[in-house]
Amino acid sequence: MRRSAENASSRASVLVAIDTNVFVTALLQGATPRRVYHAFLSGKLTPVFSSETLGELLEVLTRAPLRVLMSDAEVDAFLTLIQRDSFIVEPTRHFQLCRDRKDNMWLDCVFASRVLYLVTSDKDLLALDPFHGTRILRPAEFLRRLS
Repeated sequence: MRRSAENASSRASVLVAIDTNVFVTALLQGATPRRVYHAFLSGKLTPVFSSETLGELLEVLTRAPLRVLMSDAEVDAFLTLIQRDSFIVEPTRHFQLCRDRKDNMWLDCVFASRVLYLVTSDKDLLALDPFHGTRILRPAEFLRRLS
């Protein structure tokens, strides 16, 4: 694993993979996902991404429907934080367990990073809990464990 930037190494927090759906819902005012986002902002957790999962987040945040709801400045500020304060892993093992093939990248990411948690609202991923030592939890359950 590597930090995406030097100053991220000063954060003492739990490493967590956070599915794109949680971040997007948080940015669009979803109450519980927003608490996960605030845990990131306060340094209680450090997001873990692979280049593929980070690419998905970048792509989703630049889609036209979201750009109408969020200003360029909001998206840019969020992406700057993510790129500065996250871990990036490069998976060497690739799983094919999810009904939605795109979700497999999250399994690859958590396996490579050995994080304790994957936070998601995706039912297909939640059905795989636990996965190789990683708990796959909804945002509310993750927040209870983080407290």
